[in-house]
Amino acid sequence: MKTEILKTNNLSIGFKNRLSSSVLLHSNINVKMFKGEFVCLLGPNGAGKSTLLKTLTGYIPPINGNTFINNKNISEYSKRELSKTFSIVFTEKIRIPNMTILEMVSLGRSPYTGFLGQLKDNDHHIVSESLKLVGIFNLKNNFLHNLSDGELQKVMIAKAMAQNTPVIILDEPTAFLDLPSRIEIMRLLRNLAKEKNKGILLSTHDLDLALQMADRIWLLDKNKQLTAGTPEDLVLNNQFRHFFEKEGVLFDNESGAFKMHQNNIKSIRLIGKGIEYKWVKRALNRNGYNTTPEKGNYLNIEITSNGHREYLLSHPSGSELRFQSIEDLLKEIKNIENKKTTSHHN
Repeated sequence: MKTEILKTNNLSIGFKNRLSSSVLLHSNINVKMFKGEFVCLLGPNGAGKSTLLKTLTGYIPPINGNTFINNKNISEYSKRELSKTFSIVFTEKIRIPNMTILEMVSLGRSPYTGFLGQLKDNDHHIVSESLKLVGIFNLKNNFLHNLSDGELQKVMIAKAMAQNTPVIILDEPTAFLDLPSRIEIMRLLRNLAKEKNKGILLSTHDLDLALQMADRIWLLDKNKQLTAGTPEDLVLNNQFRHFFEKEGVLFDNESGAFKMHQNNIKSIRLIGKGIEYKWVKRALNRNGYNTTPEKGNYLNIEITSNGHREYLLSHPSGSELRFQSIEDLLKEIKNIENKKTTSHHN
């Protein structure tokens, strides 16, 4: 049975404006997070994701409602207790000149070391283990200002692990990373949640990775109630469409990705299977074609991949052409369409 670690009760979040008046962003937020759970918070810029994370961790007070950690209201925690409850990684890059990885990760032990910050044997052990967990132990003496963005993000995750808290919260940890690094960081965080039985919550714009890796997703947008659930339920219940679709952009429940709305959709018959079928279908959809297995008065494509990939393009008139690349296939389809348009104009 899963153990509840974080819960909100009718939480309302916002901020103070220049006149010190409260500006309400969202109300009646009721969410839960469990130990060992990897949760992704999704929403467009300006939706209030950072405000929600800062409210959950006590950085800013709620406008109304409560947040509970281990069934205790965070308002009842002292600052020192909170530092042993939450580890927080914000978006900003931290590159302190002449500071080493080891020194930065060691700062994660500050809630336990007292005023002088003297590390004991147990602290050194925890720091070393944290470095090993994220795969940067062999880099521990390197300076922060010499690190790549991906390596620096691992340092901050190691620091959060060294803090040894039941909850880790990260604000867009993959914002400055290339795709391979984003995948690596997301997989690392998911594995840490499972292996170390921590609740890990992060905000992100990586919808595709969140759909693949998150145990639970929280959807947040302006003027909409926060919605939470497993990725699959949110897709099947059309919640992604409800939250993210805009004019000209559609969320495809089958592929789990956004597509541009195409005008003047034309039909084309596509026959095949496997990975070649998937990518030919994707290329045709991108170029304004709706693929169907049904016969009709339109072009026909048959894919063969028995050791020799080939695309057979058949015209309703009976003519056939064979191609070895999708690029050449698309060029010929375009040529056929152009000839058809020219003949109509003449």
